[in-house]
Formats: sequence, C-alpha cells, structure tokens
Amino acid sequence: QKQQVTINQIRNTTGYLLSATTSGTITTTSATDNLLLTGAVTTATVNVPPSPPDGSLFSINNSSGSAFTGTITVASTDSSTFVPATPTLVNLAASSGAEWQYTAASKIWYRVR
Repeated sequence: QKQQVTINQIRNTTGYLLSATTSGTITTTSATDNLLLTGAVTTATVNVPPSPPDGSLFSINNSSGSAFTGTITVASTDSSTFVPATPTLVNLAASSGAEWQYTAASKIWYRVR
C-alpha cells in the first residue's frame, strides 16, 4: 500500500494565504489551508481551494485585531457545494474564524467550526 505524504505533513505545517484585501474576491489555491485576513473586510467573496484531496481542511480567520463590519461569502469555483448551503460570515469578531472539511466522494465542504 502506498500513501502520499506532503512536505507540509512531514514538517507539521499548513499552507496559508495572508491577505490585506478588504473587499472583492479572494481566490485561494490548492496549497491554501488557512486564509489569514489582515484588512478590515467590508464585503468579500472567498473562493475555497479547487479540487482538494479528500479530508482537506480550509479555514478563514480574522487576523486583523478588530471586528469586521461586513459580510464574507464563501464560494467554490469547481462545482463543490457546502453544508450548510451558501455559507456567509457576518461581522466576524477579532481573532475568530470558521473552518470546513472536504469530502471528495460527494464534493461537499462541511462546516466544522
């Protein structure tokens, strides 16, 4: 039996994207596990990583130090769906976030935090 192991697993690290974007669309890559938002988001759309491997985790985190006063809509670019459907984060408090886990068999991102 063969098991694929990534360098991040060996190093016990995760991929991240640091973004100061305050509005518009933020597109992640397959290497992004954590989105760290450092700007005061007003209205934004975050596209989750496309075609991730089974069991992948993805989180959005308010790393700005103050509460956001807007809405973050979470979307996909590869026809995957979400449970609960059409996730939005409203007025995300400082140092808080949300996390989803992907199931490849059903192409669904389940919110876990």
